[in-house]
Amino acid sequence: ARSAPKRRVSNYQRRVPRAFLEALEIPLPPPDEQRRIAAILDQADELRRKRREALDIVASLGDRLFSTLFGDLVQNDHDRPTANIDDVCNLIVDCVNRTAPLATTGTDFKMIRTTNVRLGRVDLSSTRFVTKDTFQRWNRRATPGRGDIILTREAPVGEVGILQSDENVFLGQRLMLYRTDVKRCLPEFLLYEFLNKFFKEQFRLHSSGSTVKHLPLPACRSFKVRLPPLKLQAEFSKQVQCLDRTRSQSERSMLELDALFVALQHRAFRGEL
Repeated sequence: ARSAPKRRVSNYQRRVPRAFLEALEIPLPPPDEQRRIAAILDQADELRRKRREALDIVASLGDRLFSTLFGDLVQNDHDRPTANIDDVCNLIVDCVNRTAPLATTGTDFKMIRTTNVRLGRVDLSSTRFVTKDTFQRWNRRATPGRGDIILTREAPVGEVGILQSDENVFLGQRLMLYRTDVKRCLPEFLLYEFLNKFFKEQFRLHSSGSTVKHLPLPACRSFKVRLPPLKLQAEFSKQVQCLDRTRSQSERSMLELDALFVALQHRAFRGEL
């Protein structure tokens, strides 16, 4: 009879020897010391929890302020005039509909992707880079600048953010840029109108595609905008900018607390706490 073939064991099936685990020593401080360390870590974690709650509250204040000042835009209970979005923007630009060739190393020229646009912000902390030549070719229609509103047309539909940077950036695929006419519509106001249920309903009505939803270009140029007086928009814009500064400070504080908690954990397990 033929012998059974030897079973090949992959690297993923190898095990740590039992003898090694049985001989492994784990430092175990006395119960009173364990309780003291646990109390310190609990206090640090409680500070993180409270900071997260405060950050969530600050993040929601813009929406609350918008509703207080401008009412229900769907019902238009304040009887605001309605305009087409191309009547309140000096510039509406679609992206170049092909993938830009990437640079092999980091450069001063960054691509905004749909993943960079979230929750009212354009986050440039993680981007892809291109050469200066590619940057110029992809920006031949317009170069994005501070205060421009960026909208995702697909993957997902309807994420929006305001660009708060002077870095060299350009639109990746599936993005739209809106630059407001500040004599009629301020960018902070338009941002929050994009975030409002009034626009979300327009996204739903205009989106097409059975599997992956997307907004067609004609729809992106024909959104309806409720238009309150510019003085009221300016009051809202001023308060939102103040909230954004507070939010940024809170986020920096949250990062510091996270780093502190990790450092405390390391010190605790090294017996240095």
